[in-house]
Amino acid sequence: MITFSIDGNPLTKDINQAVDYNSKVVYSAITDTLVKYDYHNKKYVNWACKEIKAFNNYKKHVVNLREDLFFDNGQKVTPSDYVDAIEKIKKNNPIVGETLKNIKRIKVTQNTIIFFLKKTDSNFNRILSQFNISPFKDGLTSGPYKINSVDKSSITLEKNHFYRIKVKNNKIKFIIDKDVYAGFHKYINNEIDITNNTMFPFDEIDNNVIVEPSYIFLTINFNLKMLQPEKRLLRKAILHLINRENLVKKMPNIGSIANDFFLENYDEDVDHNFNLDKGRKLLEKTTFKKEISLGYSDYYPNEIIAKEIKKMLEKEGLLIKIVKWPYGIANNSTDMNLLLNNALYFDNNYFYESYYFRLLIDLAKKNHVFVRIYSYMVPKSKEKDFFNKIIFGKALKIPLLKMNSIYLKKDKLKRFHYNELNFWDL
Repeated sequence: MITFSIDGNPLTKDINQAVDYNSKVVYSAITDTLVKYDYHNKKYVNWACKEIKAFNNYKKHVVNLREDLFFDNGQKVTPSDYVDAIEKIKKNNPIVGETLKNIKRIKVTQNTIIFFLKKTDSNFNRILSQFNISPFKDGLTSGPYKINSVDKSSITLEKNHFYRIKVKNNKIKFIIDKDVYAGFHKYINNEIDITNNTMFPFDEIDNNVIVEPSYIFLTINFNLKMLQPEKRLLRKAILHLINRENLVKKMPNIGSIANDFFLENYDEDVDHNFNLDKGRKLLEKTTFKKEISLGYSDYYPNEIIAKEIKKMLEKEGLLIKIVKWPYGIANNSTDMNLLLNNALYFDNNYFYESYYFRLLIDLAKKNHVFVRIYSYMVPKSKEKDFFNKIIFGKALKIPLLKMNSIYLKKDKLKRFHYNELNFWDL
């Protein structure tokens, strides 16, 4: 059995409705997506399907399923099981459902799913790689493992004997503990084999520590009142008054500076948004004199970062009230929220195509033009940088840090890549 520490329970028991990171870690072990992203070779690969063929200028995609797909009770998985998952997501999961809006209709045959799209999409397979687009029927799943037991302190998975790839371990046990150092101490005491995103004293550990870039961003999101046009100068002032370099120095190894929302950042050591003079001049032009509330979810290291941001902004004359929300909850009653944003699939433009940015586009239709043109540009191009500045000039959402995945593993285990979540390697 492999023991694995995580810092919270998945926020829902329904795989098709899940979006949080702990759900991704746990449920990726029990789901079987049509497509997976190969992080080593930087490309999508067919997984539960044999092939995907595109027709009609990429508006029609034909997915041919493998014949060896089974639920954990031995029942055969059908194309309709994948379609049922997609329809449930479209109905009940607005965040993931946003990524499926281009689907006009779906047709199934005996072993084929045919997607008819509203608009051309040559990269449609990336959508099918999301961990929760997987059969989930009457509690049955079809991944390498299945859920054996769940309680407040742990989740235990056991091998799915009907899965086509034979995993090495009969069980995986996720031990849940929000304590900052819990994963470290349990690891030292040989109580767990792998830690997950745990902060720990680096000077006390050996070279088994692994630090990898993740696809999780720490951002400041504004509520609807703060997104009104008259608050734009205030938002821009906040954008320029936060020193991200200081946040990184305060918590070494936490991550890198995020100047945009590309999954693969460039020039990460330079904070392009921090500009005290600019921020102060913008603040002088605002008439906003009230207290600003900053909310954060009770998840380490959000509290430390929230307090640092409070210091930075109050030094410049703003009055900041910090509000702590229960784990996994953000509330629009606060003016700003410190949030962790997890990419559901790999694409450099994921966040610009995501649910939140679509809401911003709905607030101002002219934003749609910028985002659509932007999404077709080549990453790292001068044109893309130009449009990126336009988008962030609106300060609708502020990027702070691109987080690292930091974890420990026992020598007996091979390298474990969190972004890839290859549970069949365990």
